[in-house]
Amino acid sequence: FDRNPLQRMFRDMYAIRSHVVIDPNNAAENRGRLSLGIDPKPPFV
Repeated sequence: FDRNPLQRMFRDMYAIRSHVVIDPNNAAENRGRLSLGIDPKPPFV
C-alpha cells in the first residue's frame, strides 16, 4: 500500500487535517481576539 499514489494522497491529506495549527475553531477565535485588540492564544496549547 505504500506505493499506491491514492494511499499517499490520503495520508498526506489526513496529516494536514490533523495538524494542530490547522484548526478552524482556534483560527476563528484568534481572528476575533485580534479584531478586539486582545492578544491571540498561542497555537500550541
